[in-house]
Order: sequence, then C-alpha cells, then structure tokens
Amino acid sequence: MKAISTLLALAFLVAPALAAGSDTGFEFNHEMHVEYVGLECADCHGEVGESTSLLERFLPGKPQCADCHDLGDVKACGTCHTDADALSGYVAGAATVDLFNHAAHSGTMECDQCHGGAPEYSGDPVKSDCRACHTTVANFQDCSLCHSTGRENIPENHDGLWENWHGVVAGSDPVSCENCHAQDDCQQCHAGDNLRPRTHPLNFEFNHGIRASSGEVECGTCHMDPSFCSECHAANLIIPQTHADAGWRSGVVHGPEALFDIESCISCHDAGEAAPATCRGSGCHQGG
Repeated sequence: MKAISTLLALAFLVAPALAAGSDTGFEFNHEMHVEYVGLECADCHGEVGESTSLLERFLPGKPQCADCHDLGDVKACGTCHTDADALSGYVAGAATVDLFNHAAHSGTMECDQCHGGAPEYSGDPVKSDCRACHTTVANFQDCSLCHSTGRENIPENHDGLWENWHGVVAGSDPVSCENCHAQDDCQQCHAGDNLRPRTHPLNFEFNHGIRASSGEVECGTCHMDPSFCSECHAANLIIPQTHADAGWRSGVVHGPEALFDIESCISCHDAGEAAPATCRGSGCHQGG
C-alpha cells in the first residue's frame, strides 16, 4: 500500500513538470540568464516587488527581451520558444495563490528564498517553502490570506475519489495535510458513528487502555486534549487497578511505580484542569 501511495505522489509531481514544457510554448533557461549573463530577477520581472496580487503576473514580454536580443533574428527566437516558426506568447498557468502579496514579502526577503536559486529554479513555491518561515499550523489556518475561495484553489489530487483514499496519503505524509488542515479538521468527519473504516471496534471501550499503554494505537493523533479521557474517567470513577491497592497513596508504593513508568503517570496527572492535579499541586508533594 505504501508503494502505491508513493507512486501516486510521484505522478502528481511529474505531471505538472511535463505540462510546463509542453503547454507554455516556452523553455526559458534561468540559469543561463542569471549565472552567465548576470541578470537580476527585477531586470525581467520589474514591478513584481510592489504587487499585492498574483493576478498581476509581471511576466516579461518583448520589451524586456529586446533589451538584450535582436527580435528580428527568427533563429534566435528558438532559444526560448519551442516553435520558432509559430511564435506565441508565454501561456502562464493559473495562479492558485492568487491573493499572494509580494510587496509584503519582498521588503525582507530575496526572490530565491521562495523561488530557488537560478540553477535550481523551480517556479512557483510550494507549501514546504512557505513553512520555512511560517513554522506553525496556525500560520496556515486563514487560507483567504493567499487564496480566493473556489474549488479551483484546492490541490489537484483532491478529486472525486479523494474522500475514499485520502487516509492512505495522510498516513504516509501527514505533514502535507497539516499545511492546510488543523488536526481537529479530521474530527469533523471522523467522530462517533462516522468513522469509516471503524478505527475503534465494538469492544474498544473495554480494551482501549491496554492498546493505548502498549503503543498499538496513538490516541493523541485524534484525541489531542487529555481531558477527553479524564472527563469520562472522572465521571465514572475509573482509575488504574493499582490505584485501588492497599497503601497506594504511600510513597513506598506509588513512588517506585512513578520512577519506573513516569509516562503513564503524566498521561493522567498532567492533563489540565479537567484531570486530577499534578503531584506537586495535590497537597502531597508541596516541597517538590
């Protein structure tokens, strides 16, 4: 299954690259113009640093080319145009991040921080480039800062079958999902009786403690707030079996247990206001 998801991921990466050479009518060599001719980005993309919308494409046209090239030499046109006998303008792809504000970024950043250096120029930046500065999920929660609304602005792989197989992709590359989605977005669908396939079998209520302790399941993937557990356990007076043993409150008994497996203690005793107090705050270990 992992191999299949890897192949699918490669397909989504390769397809746009193939389209770039065949659909645009242009094969521009950034490395040659920057590394060998010595041009700066602004020499061709003039006013992009003042732009507040990607609907303003600021792609170079004949005037910019004419600064260096003899436009009357048809043979020279073949250097960049894929068909020198049928010249056409550059066909730009749709701007999915159409509200991106270059002006807000250009004052403190260089072009190659998002678009790569000339030899490695990769065109439009991807979310991983954005994450170099926008390091938290919260930075990406207001999509409307860069994207206008509409289905055309969602990833291409979110097609009609996406609902059926997105779990495979999420399992193999959760970071990609986190670029746009908060963790609780999943719970809007995957909650209660809506789980498909069922993550929790019918007897899960009785054996989930064993499975969680063994590491077989990672509860925190969906249940981020530990109070999710404590609300049920506290209401039903559910405590670990060891806590009912005679002398458990004595440090001679629970102390060594804590030293041996402090992670288990913290899973309940450091869970916020809805859970039992921490050791220090319980009135027993005031001195630390």
